[in-house]
Amino acid sequence: MSVKRIVSLIAVLLLLFLLAACKDPTGENAGNSPVPTEALTEKPSAAPETQAPTPEPTAAPHSGSLNDNSAAHSQEVRYGGIDELKELCELAAEIGSRYGIYIYFADISPYWVYVGGENKVLDDPVLIRSALETVDRILSAYPKGFFDQLVYGDLVCLDLYIVGFNSSGWSGYSTTYRLPDGRHNCVIVCANAQHLIDGLTYVLPHELTHVTDNRIAYVSEHEDGRLFSEVRWMALNPESFEYGGENEEKTLEMYDRFPTYFSDSYGAENPLEDRATLFGSLMRSYFEDRHDASDRLPDNCCEKLGFYLRCIRDAFDTTGWPEITAWEQTLDIWQGGE
Repeated sequence: MSVKRIVSLIAVLLLLFLLAACKDPTGENAGNSPVPTEALTEKPSAAPETQAPTPEPTAAPHSGSLNDNSAAHSQEVRYGGIDELKELCELAAEIGSRYGIYIYFADISPYWVYVGGENKVLDDPVLIRSALETVDRILSAYPKGFFDQLVYGDLVCLDLYIVGFNSSGWSGYSTTYRLPDGRHNCVIVCANAQHLIDGLTYVLPHELTHVTDNRIAYVSEHEDGRLFSEVRWMALNPESFEYGGENEEKTLEMYDRFPTYFSDSYGAENPLEDRATLFGSLMRSYFEDRHDASDRLPDNCCEKLGFYLRCIRDAFDTTGWPEITAWEQTLDIWQGGE
């Protein structure tokens, strides 16, 4: 074999060796694989086993939207000018501090509460004491910290006003509203002892539902993936149903057509009153132990309530809540037939 042929053979073998070295373990030509740009500028990340574990979040759900309500838990006593009510002023501050709500009555309530309506100053010590004790009983059924979560966004506190009523022919009314300074107000009327006994276990939860509703709507608006929406709520009503709004005739017509979907005709007026009347009826059943078949709402109402109760849990931080709340317990009884 000539020297020339030997040199050619060596060159071919060397070329084959180089080609084999350029292939990756899968057999692909590594020389043709693009190099990621970030590999030129970033350091290699640590191996998974050397990375520090991601810490568990310490902030409670939705806590970013809450305001500090601690002052409401250490209230100073607000005395009015009626000596007979001083002890009750102290009781109101004690109850309010326990739940984080400011309670007003008699002359410690601002004058504007009584302007433009049938309200009057409630200064009967016996009636005020009964009202405060009933309020305490009702608020105690809500989970610990519940009312602190009603102070969020531009809201700074929740105020509860206990007032009297001028007309002897009507049992009174209640309402909730916001003031420009961020105070959320709930007004309950104790026209007389009988009205207090018969109505407050429904009226106060009804009004507090409006405040709860606002919280649920706020969370749903500011956080993605939340359960509640008015569209989902409306889907629980019959397809042809429409709330009557300010049209009283239409409201009554809708209620007459679909009575099993509402606690009473007032609920057919708008979705806010629908939820408040349902929840108020549920809580009245809880407080008065009214679980007979005649006191339970129809299945359609229970379905709507079930959705609403799930929305409450979804929109609140339930840390420390009982496994089943007072309202969930009552709905279970209604639906279980016990």
